[in-house]
Formats: sequence, structure tokens, C-alpha cells
Amino acid sequence: MLEQSETRKSSKDCYISFEGNRYSIPYLYSCRDLMVKLKGDDLRIYYGDQLIATHRVGYQKGQMITDPAHFLGIPKPAYPTGIRAIREVFLVHFPKANPFIDGLVSSRYGNARYHMLRILSLLEEYPDFLVEAAIERATLFGAFGYGAIRNICRQKEQPEPSPVELIQKISLTTESVEERSLSYYSELEG
Repeated sequence: MLEQSETRKSSKDCYISFEGNRYSIPYLYSCRDLMVKLKGDDLRIYYGDQLIATHRVGYQKGQMITDPAHFLGIPKPAYPTGIRAIREVFLVHFPKANPFIDGLVSSRYGNARYHMLRILSLLEEYPDFLVEAAIERATLFGAFGYGAIRNICRQKEQPEPSPVELIQKISLTTESVEERSLSYYSELEG
């Protein structure tokens, strides 16, 4: 079996291009010259003599083959800029988000990239599970956008009221009010 080797420069979004597809690499190796070796169906990526990534070769052109582990530990997410790359990163964090993305693209076509980046930035403030739950809830209600996700996250982080607080709230709103005629108020003025 022949082995094909080439030197490639990795991009700042943690991918390397090879034969019409993009393959993720560990973020520590972005913007570096790497050796790409193709042997059979395996694409191996080396930094010097160190094997840093292995992928199955994608035979359809235009694919982004992503290993989510390559993005773990990034101090401040360095998200890619292209819409397809952002979609891939979005799906790494939120694997069930395809319906949300489809709704976002159809409702905010030109701004979908902006909304996805802003939603990803919420991960700096809220845990993944909370943002993912907000995305699922927003999808149910057809609320496709950053503002909706942010608002749902804010509501979810508020503690649930205790039963005592609920009773107090209900009693305040259901308490009867004495009705008085307008003449009562005019007598007070005089």
C-alpha cells in the first residue's frame, strides 16, 4: 500500500485542507506547517514526528471532518469565520441543533452567521447543557435568534420560586380590594 505525504499549513480555525475536504486538528497546532500522510483510508496528520490527528478520508468533496476533542480546552473559543465552518463548530457543541440552524438560516438568512457566533459566545456565561436546552425550547416556538436563546438562558438561570413564595404571590394577586365611590375621594380633597 502506497503512502502519500504532503506538507500543509493549518488554518487559524483548526482545520487543514486536503484533496477538497477540511480536517480538524488539535487547536494547539493551528497556523503551523504539518505533514499529511495518506495511507489507505486513513489520513494521518503529524507535527514533526508527533502524530496529532487521524481521520477517515472523506471521498465526497467539500466535507468538513471534525473531531470534537480537537476543540476542547481552547481558552477563548477561536471560532471559524465561514458559515459552513461555524455550523460545524455549532453542531459540535449542540449536536441536536440542525432544526434550529435550518430555521435560523431561513428566517435570518444574511445574519445566521452572526446569530450562531453570538449563541456560541453564551458558552462563556452559561453551561453547555443550559444553552442547548434553550436552543431546543426556541426551536419549539420558532424563535430563531440570539436574543431568544439569551433570554431563555437568563430565565432558566433564575431559581425556581419556593412553594411559600408562590402562595404569597398568589395571595397578593387574589386579595380583594374595597370598592369606593368617587365621592369618597372628592371629600378627601375638600
